[in-house]
Amino acid sequence: MLAGGLHGIENELPLEPALEGNAYTCDKPRVPSTLQEARDLLAASAVARTAFGDEVVDHYVNAADVEITAFNAAVTDWERRRGFERL
Repeated sequence: MLAGGLHGIENELPLEPALEGNAYTCDKPRVPSTLQEARDLLAASAVARTAFGDEVVDHYVNAADVEITAFNAAVTDWERRRGFERL
């Protein structure tokens, strides 16, 4: 967050107007809701690569890949129950 804030200050990026109303129902970008989405955004982020360097970003992208692979290899209780329902 600090790197993003500094990037905005250094590049004199304009701030959006203050949000008024319900943040849950507005049409604004949201933080990633899955590890895969966060991994993809980090891997493509020029700001993160400039702030932290390619090696650091690639390390965290690889760590996310390992976690995603492990998660996708697991069979959840829901999948087991759902599979038995269909048999």
